[in-house]
Amino acid sequence: MSEAPDAARGVSVSLPENLISTVRERAGGKREFSRYVREAVEHRVHMEDLDQLIADHEARHGRIPEEEIRAAEAELFGEAHGDTAAA
Repeated sequence: MSEAPDAARGVSVSLPENLISTVRERAGGKREFSRYVREAVEHRVHMEDLDQLIADHEARHGRIPEEEIRAAEAELFGEAHGDTAAA
């Protein structure tokens, strides 16, 4: 019988002591530590998937124009996002 693809399984990961301390402070208990690390890894995987999606799109259609990027950022994050002129 094979495991479900999203079934949790323990693995060993080496981390610097200061990072372990920081995660413990922010996450809480042992299960929360694992959840915190899992969510961080999932976030990284999602970001890399988005990078690949953008690269594939640009390979087929050319570079995304800056004005389209700014419009998307404004829609997602508000008009002031990334506006360094106001600083």
